[in-house]
Amino acid sequence: MPHFSMKIKLPFFALLTILLIACNANENAQSTQLTIAEKQATNSVIPDEGRLVERNTLRFVISNWEQNQYQALIEEFEQENPDIEIQLVYIEDILKLEPSGTGNWPEDAAYQIVSEADVINTDLIGPAHAEQGLLLDLQPLLDTDTIFNSDDFYPGLLQYFQLKGMTWAIPNRVQFTLFFFNKDAFDIAEIDYPEPGWTWDEFLSYAKKLTLTNGAETTQWGFVQPYFDPAMLIQAYNGPMFNLADIQTTASLNHPDLIEAVRWITNLHLFHHVAPYLPPAEPNEQGELFSPGGEFIDNGKAAMWIGPAFSWEWRKSQGNVGVVPFPI
Repeated sequence: MPHFSMKIKLPFFALLTILLIACNANENAQSTQLTIAEKQATNSVIPDEGRLVERNTLRFVISNWEQNQYQALIEEFEQENPDIEIQLVYIEDILKLEPSGTGNWPEDAAYQIVSEADVINTDLIGPAHAEQGLLLDLQPLLDTDTIFNSDDFYPGLLQYFQLKGMTWAIPNRVQFTLFFFNKDAFDIAEIDYPEPGWTWDEFLSYAKKLTLTNGAETTQWGFVQPYFDPAMLIQAYNGPMFNLADIQTTASLNHPDLIEAVRWITNLHLFHHVAPYLPPAEPNEQGELFSPGGEFIDNGKAAMWIGPAFSWEWRKSQGNVGVVPFPI
């Protein structure tokens, strides 16, 4: 568990070290005829206790919707570091997307992004780009940083951003998935709300009681998975599908426990009929990708579903919604 003091300082540190663009991109990057711009100091100067301080600008690429998450951090960081200015650059502008983020991503999106930035949100760039030489190795900087402590991170979190001896990013938040539930549906069915530590058997019992039909039509599903991702539920029910402890990662696809997990998840759709089968989402003509299960949730036809933790505030504004960790 991170120390409190580190949790306060980490976002500002991460802001500057999430992803720094390397100026020596590889041949593939050069073939796109995009120039990886070096950081340039601005010509502006600012007063600092009677003296002039040259101000350096760092370009930080984010999505439009993330601005509110970072604005207060940026202002506080700039107050503590008056010689540095954070300039926000929006991925929607770089890739000529709609303000909502919809549109078709070009094949060279990663190179376009790095050509416009010094710091990038890790959601936009991954380890493959680190191997291609687009990202700066942060490990030498971390080795000399007196306040950096790898023990402040959850186990395995920092290691995810390390590759072949290099550290290509610093995590500044952890995103996780929760079970959401419609409190009104539970109240009408006179079922107690699920609590941490609930079991998969309890989940199935709730899903059966909460699935409502009118003739051949299902008017409310006990459970809806908003997007097609069977591996998430299978691994939550059974554990990892791969043995990551092996020197060479091996799959456990023929293990009896995994087979049972697949059968159990499949039975939610085919045997118990408490969950609709939803095919993978397909983009429309505008390139927009909509969650096929979102319509059930938005229209109050889902009693339980899974979703990212950050969407709770949004869901709460839509209705009487609660959250709980996955069953065990």
